Amino acid sequence: MKKQQENSLYELNKKAEIYLAQGKLEEAIEAGKQALEIVPYFPPIYKTLGNIFHKMGEIDKAKEWYLKAINQQPEWAEVHANFGSLYAQQQQWQLAIKSYQEAIGIKPNVPGFYRNLGKIWQQIGKIELARVCQEQALNLEAQYPKASQYLKKGKSLLENGEIESAIAHFQQAIKFNPSLANAYQKLGDALVEKKELHPAIKSYQQAIELKPDLWIAHHKLGKVFQEIGELDTAIIEFKLAIKLNQNSPLSYKKLGEILENQKKLDAARHYYQKAIEIQPDAWNIHRKLNQIMLKQGKLKQAIIACKVVIKLNQKLSWPYKLMGDIYQQNQEWDEAALAYSSALKLATNQDTLHKKLGDVLQKKGLIEEAIASYKKAIKINPNSCWYYGALGDAYVQQQKFSEAIPYLIQALKLRPDYDEVHKNIEYILTKQGRQDAASIWSLEEKLPLDWLEKFFKLTGDWEIISSSLESNIIQIKIYPEMPVTFFVSQTIDAKLHPSFQEKKLKLVEAFIAIIPEGRGCVKLGTTAVISSDNKLVSDVSTGCATVIISSSQLPPIYYINKNVAFLSTKWGEKNYFHWMFDAVARIDLLRRTDVEIDKFILGSCEKNFHRESLEALGISQDKIIESRLYSHIKAKQLIVPSCSAKQRGIWVNKWSCEFLRSLFLKPQNIKELSHQPKRIYISRKLASWRRVLNEEEVMNLLEKFGFVSLTLESMSIAEQVSYMAAAKVVIAPHGAGLTNLVFCSPGTKVIEIFSPKYVNSLYWRISNFCSLSHYYLLGDFFDNDNLGKQLWMPDIIVNLKQLLKIMELAKVISTINN
Repeated sequence: MKKQQENSLYELNKKAEIYLAQGKLEEAIEAGKQALEIVPYFPPIYKTLGNIFHKMGEIDKAKEWYLKAINQQPEWAEVHANFGSLYAQQQQWQLAIKSYQEAIGIKPNVPGFYRNLGKIWQQIGKIELARVCQEQALNLEAQYPKASQYLKKGKSLLENGEIESAIAHFQQAIKFNPSLANAYQKLGDALVEKKELHPAIKSYQQAIELKPDLWIAHHKLGKVFQEIGELDTAIIEFKLAIKLNQNSPLSYKKLGEILENQKKLDAARHYYQKAIEIQPDAWNIHRKLNQIMLKQGKLKQAIIACKVVIKLNQKLSWPYKLMGDIYQQNQEWDEAALAYSSALKLATNQDTLHKKLGDVLQKKGLIEEAIASYKKAIKINPNSCWYYGALGDAYVQQQKFSEAIPYLIQALKLRPDYDEVHKNIEYILTKQGRQDAASIWSLEEKLPLDWLEKFFKLTGDWEIISSSLESNIIQIKIYPEMPVTFFVSQTIDAKLHPSFQEKKLKLVEAFIAIIPEGRGCVKLGTTAVISSDNKLVSDVSTGCATVIISSSQLPPIYYINKNVAFLSTKWGEKNYFHWMFDAVARIDLLRRTDVEIDKFILGSCEKNFHRESLEALGISQDKIIESRLYSHIKAKQLIVPSCSAKQRGIWVNKWSCEFLRSLFLKPQNIKELSHQPKRIYISRKLASWRRVLNEEEVMNLLEKFGFVSLTLESMSIAEQVSYMAAAKVVIAPHGAGLTNLVFCSPGTKVIEIFSPKYVNSLYWRISNFCSLSHYYLLGDFFDNDNLGKQLWMPDIIVNLKQLLKIMELAKVISTINN
């Protein structure tokens, strides 16, 4: 049964039970029929339909449904008891007796079974047997006060955090009264506290079976399903809770959260608004509602909503903060500064507010006031890289470099991949006339020696390279140094962009370094490979590794007494391109040696393309260690392949392209190429940056010329390979999907689209190595883009007339007379 079908059946059965409890029998039957239309064989709905017809007095129909239920689940005590009741109504005493005895044999602690059986014995003159049954029922019911006592004590223990004792008491309550729905519900609560979620689900379901209209059990069951990621089932439970109790905001709020995460913003907004109608002072829900308005771009409505909240409660800081965010987004600096200042009057110790106020003051040109705000933020929270970076930037704006440098360095120590700090350091070095140092920093992330001594206390012999004769490191050369000549990319612009003008260069040699008792340490945007004598092996480290080698507070070492390949890099592996070229391709270097690898260190292996690649490589999951979990590793032998990205930004090379082709471009991955589209457009509509904002218009144009839009991140690697191998023309905005150019046939035409604010020649280089014809097109200049977040994030607007021209140049279409 598919999950969607299962959820629909579950929801319909619950509806039927609730209608039955409410006496709405026709509605209950209709819900049952709808369930059976989905799957005819579903025992819970058989029982529910039996109960409905039993209540309606239609005995034969009730029997028919109960029999179906028993045939599927013979050990169902309640259904046997229901049969007993039916037979008793028809005075079929022996059948009734047999049914109740079956029920008691399965569940011997239910008083009602004994009482009803006793009544039947009495009807047929078996007075002694009737007396025994009634006494047994009374004995069991005599335990009910004990059950209530255990339940009450269990609740108290649970409130005091004594989880194990609470669970024991709830279990005793259930033992003394198996029909006590509240005991099952509270047991579920206790199990949730223990993070035993699947047993908790069973407890909540038992509570609901005993009392279908127990709305709080539905709500809490929904929360558990939400936590384990079964969102469709969670939605069903929250909707049932709302149906049973429309006066509680809880389930409305949880539904809103799920739908918001699913990006169903209109629906989420509806449920948040319903929750607020019930509880107008639910400020946390007001906040969520306002955040949705922001996501939907309804900024004016969000500001109005914030002002309504302020009018209702003038002691809340977050509405002012949210208004500040909106004004800042709209570049209304005065209004933003006023809003943040108002928030700070109510929350003086919120470091983020001081930072935001500082940012706005800096935009207003009030640098000294901004500096004061950043210092306040640092005083409250001295562990945020963003505050030091912003303070350093403010001093850079004043050209006070000696004041700026310590703060920039501190930001770098906290976050080695902080882009703005990198740019400011390069700027300072350039302004100080240290162009060589600025260039080294830009390309290698290596700071000047005087800075290293002053700020990192690195003096003497702290760094080596893997080929050093003075170390115990063994370097094995795999590929020699290689001169390459790149053909020029083509464009409709009068002048070629500088990124595509480089024609001849030299690829450095590829090697592996074997480091006895070596260590690998990973920190944001940085990997440090460290020798047994505690020296940084700089040619196989990535990022600003001095941050790690100089630190006295590294994570604990995880030692592996085996041969371990260290493949983590500063760029991580969550991005498809970096995974393919910085992780997968480097395994080729390992395979070209006789060194046996026991374990592989990778940053992350949680995505489908990770698992698919490892399967293609024949590397089992038990050989993988993720550096996101173990960030500081020492091995008997640490084996590190060289990284192409260390080569001054070249990133890719011919051998890595060839290895990826040999690994994935296989007959089973390129099935029926004749049926695949020959002209494809790679969409970035699922991305958060570098999106084509007028993509609908672009596709309306391209479809006229036979192009098909593909969203590659939703496909397996095999599917991506199949499409790219068949393509004759590829048009795409710059992005990781173009990694798959390595699978294209020689001569394939590639038209790559860029924002004029960010141009990267990476895929031009892949096109050269794979003998593809590369063309590029710059989009239009515009202000409303992602550039404020990161240099490499700006969105793109494609000029359709220029797109036609570049397609003409590439001879993708015939010349069009405009």
